[in-house]
Amino acid sequence: MLYLTRLKDESVVLSGVHDAHGNLLDDIEIVILPNDKVGISADKKITILRKELVQRYFQDGTQKVLQK
Repeated sequence: MLYLTRLKDESVVLSGVHDAHGNLLDDIEIVILPNDKVGISADKKITILRKELVQRYFQDGTQKVLQK
């Protein structure tokens, strides 16, 4: 795991991300916001979920958690 220190309004960019079909996606930007919040700017094809929702999805075995 990579640990980074970022101040408010600083960001990290993930580039070179591919989808399941091998297509290159736009960069993903993660911004540190005030009050311990995180902003994520990513391609609309990418589903962004909190970890506890992903865990619940695998425990339930249903896709209801992933429905938009």
